[in-house]
Amino acid sequence: MAKIKFSAVVGDARGKVGGNVFSRNSSGAYVRTFASPVNPKTEYQSRIRSRLASLSSEYRALTRVQQQAWKDAALLRPRTDSLGQTYYLTGQQFYISTNQIALLWGRAARTSPPPPQDIAICSIASGAATATTLALTYDLADLPTGQTVDIYASCPSSNGKNFFSKSDMKHIGTYDALTINVLDIHAEYVARYGALTGMEGTVIAIRSCDGVTIADTKVTTDAGVLIIINVET
Repeated sequence: MAKIKFSAVVGDARGKVGGNVFSRNSSGAYVRTFASPVNPKTEYQSRIRSRLASLSSEYRALTRVQQQAWKDAALLRPRTDSLGQTYYLTGQQFYISTNQIALLWGRAARTSPPPPQDIAICSIASGAATATTLALTYDLADLPTGQTVDIYASCPSSNGKNFFSKSDMKHIGTYDALTINVLDIHAEYVARYGALTGMEGTVIAIRSCDGVTIADTKVTTDAGVLIIINVET
């Protein structure tokens, strides 16, 4: 479903309406014909979909009091959509997103929402990629106790690509320590996408999300910091 921002005339739009998709890139707003994406039906995709279905069922099994707690907690965490407008998740959406991250991190799902928590921002200062290394340099040498960094990355893409959506990014790993503010994710990246040999001249988008453990539950920032790295020789 498209998101449309109205002014005196329609000012902006995002998403799909009928057979058209509204979006924006560095040249401005554009509309294109919708093309059904290929469904690879990978084992990883099937596992995530099964997990989402299970979490949805588990939420419906909660008591009314427990569900209301998740609804109230969701209202304490405003989010921003693709048009820059503030919105809030439903209680069920917040339950699923929180526990999906917890399960991805190897934690057990929880029935009560975690309390709000400030998270120190740990931004990527730079990155370097070759056939044998994929190193990210952070502006923070040591993560605060209990805080982690979640890395998402795209596959090697054309050097002319400047926009990467969340759907382009796959989870690479969760890290609870930095070595002299440098994190090398080459091994995990290769395990997810394959070797970088012969990929010189392409680019990789990296999204780094700060996270913290609260009452044995993993919570991460919503958007994260995105950088684009050139694969060098």
